[in-house]
Amino acid sequence: MWGIGYEGIGVRTLTLLLAAAIVAADVGKVIKASANDTVDLCAAGDKFGGVLKQVEADSRIPAGTVQDKGMCTIAYTGAPGLGWQQLVADGNGGVTLPAAAVAASLVTGVVANNNALKWTSKYAGELFNDISITLIDPPGNNVALSVDVVGRDILVTLATDAASAIITTAAELKAAIEASSAADLVTVANEGVSTGAAVVAAVVKTDLAGGADAGEGREYYVWNKDAVAGTLVIDLG
Repeated sequence: MWGIGYEGIGVRTLTLLLAAAIVAADVGKVIKASANDTVDLCAAGDKFGGVLKQVEADSRIPAGTVQDKGMCTIAYTGAPGLGWQQLVADGNGGVTLPAAAVAASLVTGVVANNNALKWTSKYAGELFNDISITLIDPPGNNVALSVDVVGRDILVTLATDAASAIITTAAELKAAIEASSAADLVTVANEGVSTGAAVVAAVVKTDLAGGADAGEGREYYVWNKDAVAGTLVIDLG
């Protein structure tokens, strides 16, 4: 830190070393602490600690003025509200709400074959990526369709005909899941324009994927939101 200045009640600015890639066009963007006692621009999802106010044009080393306390106007994307809000950098120099949690999912079958189903965890978060689906082609004829759940493993024995061929359609499989305890773990829907009318194929044990926890930001008080200008007035603390 080279110095501290105050630009009004409660507003603090610091003269700090900047990452080499920062240029004058970056003024107004949110920043974070970086390596070697410098500050840098934020990537999407980063917690931010202030706003770049000025870049020293005549300095032999990259330096600039950063505001880290008090009221400040910052660009936003997404739909933050007023009052206390958890905010993160949006990757474009402004701020946004943290990413929402995502539910894990898996698609079995083929849309064009009308047997594609999307299996989605009923609960969002990374923890539920270990839910698994197994569609079993049983070694026998005239086997009835059945669903078993062991922990987070959903095992479906598909129905067969007198010739031991699978006869369970995607629609029948969906109905069986919804009528079983597997419905406590997943929802099942036709994928895309698949009608569910065609017979499904066996699937080896496959985990759902893509589940992610909600992002976590820092809490700031938003005093004003200008939807036309795309800016928030927030208190940096």
